[in-house]
Amino acid sequence: MPNFPLPLDLTAAHALSSIHSQCWKLLNTAARGNEAGWRLPVLATSMQNGCRQRTVVLRNVQADRASLLFHTDKRSPKVQQIEADPNVSLLFYDHDLAAQLQIEGTANIHQNDDLATMVWEEGTPASLKMYCAPLVPGVVCQTAEFNTPASLQGRIPDRAEILSGQSTFCVIEVVANTIEWLRLSRDGNLRARFFYEAGRLQTAEWMAP
Repeated sequence: MPNFPLPLDLTAAHALSSIHSQCWKLLNTAARGNEAGWRLPVLATSMQNGCRQRTVVLRNVQADRASLLFHTDKRSPKVQQIEADPNVSLLFYDHDLAAQLQIEGTANIHQNDDLATMVWEEGTPASLKMYCAPLVPGVVCQTAEFNTPASLQGRIPDRAEILSGQSTFCVIEVVANTIEWLRLSRDGNLRARFFYEAGRLQTAEWMAP
């Protein structure tokens, strides 16, 4: 099984920088392809009496801003939770590379702005038709419910058919405050942490795995 690629000399001054760059390279790859291991992170948000986790789809990465984007229905409880407390956590694991990332950051909600429009236009009708859902996500139903208009069920619509969904579409942007990287290997595990300020890398350090 291949592992997360490492610099040849882990004692070199640039070793942590190389690992950091590789993390963002792999995140960018994950955002662009369905097969990548870091494509489906788990997002954790705070609630009044605990926390909530769910799988989201990584849609876009802006490494120069330490920014990660996914989209969701603005009626979703996660949006309300982020509005109440924007501190969130993302957990990524790539089985093939045996590599985990934990990203703690600040979430911002975008709707009807340039960023939301860009992500909407980049999305495919197959991934956007969910925003035409007539029911609020998470509402209790008396029977099994696909929550898709009957006219759109079982097929991929064209863009004109999903235009109404843009009114419930929003983008969640997470700007990293810290990234913790863990690489698992029979030869020995490795762990490091990276600190950011205003989307810029400030410091990096090795940690005991």
